[in-house]
Amino acid sequence: MSILLKNARYVLSSIWREPSNRGQRVKRVLQFFGWQFWKRAVRMPVVVELFNGHKFRAYPDCQMSAGAIYTRIPDSQDILYLRKHIRQGTLIDVGANVSKRGKVPTKTR
Repeated sequence: MSILLKNARYVLSSIWREPSNRGQRVKRVLQFFGWQFWKRAVRMPVVVELFNGHKFRAYPDCQMSAGAIYTRIPDSQDILYLRKHIRQGTLIDVGANVSKRGKVPTKTR
């Protein structure tokens, strides 16, 4: 099996098994194929609405963008832990190039 197929199989399997994608698995797999086409053919960023209503600009050359597109809650285990244990205050994501964690823990207003 080629490396390309192995990588695609790994990503599709990860999308399917992601707990936050329950009820949206087919949608997220279709978004995988759509994003792969878009980032190669159009090569322009898209704005993705996260589950809490915040916006995230997904760039074709940014690996973090895939997490916002392929999952309902990016890094769901980390985010759900933070939401459970941090009631108020400020979260500082030190050293982040692209901070998904900075926007995701907040709840929809």
